[in-house]
Amino acid sequence: MEENISRPIKDPSVEGVEGLSGVNTSPSSNNKDLLDKLPKFSAAQARQTTDGHYKVYEVPGYGDSKHDKKISSFTELMDLENTRAQYQSGFNKIASSVGKGLVLAGTTFVNGVAGLPVGLINWAATGSFSEGFINNPITELTQEVNKWSEDLLPVYRTAEQRTNDENGEWYKNVFSAYFIGDKFLKNLGFAVGAYYSGMAWSKLTNSVLNMAGARAALKGSALLGAEQSSFVPKAVQINNAFKAGNIKLSTEALVKSAQAANKTLKYKNLALQATGTLTSAIGEANIEAYSGSHDYMDQKFAALEEAKNMLVQEKTNEYKLLTGNNNLDEQILQSIENSAKLELNYDDMIQKIGEEGASMANRIFLYNLVVLSISNAAEFGRMYSGGYKTARKAFNKKINKWKRFIWIYKTL
Repeated sequence: MEENISRPIKDPSVEGVEGLSGVNTSPSSNNKDLLDKLPKFSAAQARQTTDGHYKVYEVPGYGDSKHDKKISSFTELMDLENTRAQYQSGFNKIASSVGKGLVLAGTTFVNGVAGLPVGLINWAATGSFSEGFINNPITELTQEVNKWSEDLLPVYRTAEQRTNDENGEWYKNVFSAYFIGDKFLKNLGFAVGAYYSGMAWSKLTNSVLNMAGARAALKGSALLGAEQSSFVPKAVQINNAFKAGNIKLSTEALVKSAQAANKTLKYKNLALQATGTLTSAIGEANIEAYSGSHDYMDQKFAALEEAKNMLVQEKTNEYKLLTGNNNLDEQILQSIENSAKLELNYDDMIQKIGEEGASMANRIFLYNLVVLSISNAAEFGRMYSGGYKTARKAFNKKINKWKRFIWIYKTL
């Protein structure tokens, strides 16, 4: 809304913007001087017209960024994001992106580790996959943290960079600090968090499988000739029995046991890779489904709300024109709003948008689960089985030591 003013006002640095209805001054007045007098975190700015007067312009969001303090001309107010992108240094864009990447790595890890069991429990309790699993409390919390980091550490785009992204010509931005930081470095955090969440589940699986393997490997490697107390650790039992001469080492039993254990351990490689790959893919797919479906619903809700507000305004103007009453009480305003909602099938549309969002979340999750499982298997599969390989090498090393010990024992 704008207002053309021709009467003088008091100094806005004293009175604030409420008193700024305009200023009658000569065309030679300096715009920068007036900008300096205005409160920097107001929602209004003034611009000199060709006839020497000033108009007040509402500038939504002005003052929300620290870079707004650097604005020195009225033309810079026409596109705040572009202006902020010009004032934001390349170093600041990279640093902000790295900060957001670290937060994203942490939230992705937490969602992958804690979100999976909580989501499964929530799914069982609600009976709805989208509402129970995808929109579980852990995922909602981590997404709120991500949003907080985006607000705290913004990376602005120039008008040209926005146009490139909107036209699908993102490759024109690849050498910009915005793209390197916000599109590459920040999203590395997503990959890192997903990898380590899969690694956590892989290590848990490895621990369970190795415990069973260790018991199988030890079986038959030594035969105790004396009864031992059940509460004494097995290693102590073997050591004490050997010192007392009550142990008989069986080379054949040891070798057979080792061979059987090694054969079993070979299959654990696949199990560890599958566990890490699948759990990391589930965590990533969950985040993609949550973000994609909520972005869709937010846009639809905003469009519906805008349509309702426009219809309410139209009906309000009609009511005033018909009744000649410009002072409408809360009851009348509520009645007009209810009429607009009824005409738009507002409540049904809200429910429909929610259902569409849930269906979209399921589709996004399934698609990403398939794609990410394949890509994660190719990228991280060998890494997830690293625990198995290390354990197997250590196990083989111990077997070789036992063989040497047995050979020495037999030659004595």
